[in-house]
Amino acid sequence: WMRYVSAGRSEDGRPIAVDDPLAGRLAALLADAGAPAAAVGRLLSLAEVFGELGTSAAFRDLLVAHLTRLSADGVRQACRALLRA
Repeated sequence: WMRYVSAGRSEDGRPIAVDDPLAGRLAALLADAGAPAAAVGRLLSLAEVFGELGTSAAFRDLLVAHLTRLSADGVRQACRALLRA
């Protein structure tokens, strides 16, 4: 979900139209997020989505690692790497 709402484009370069009840708010939060770590931090600030989990450093670190891998390597490679682990 974080990849979907933060990327702006699919892996093949097509624009992604985010179909989410929070789409406007997500766009505003992520407008200049840049790096995956910034996107994760901003998305975790959505208390109505993440609640107390949004304050967990361990959860944040896992999300940053996975979103970084998804962004850099793509979905297929990221999934392959997870399945090999």
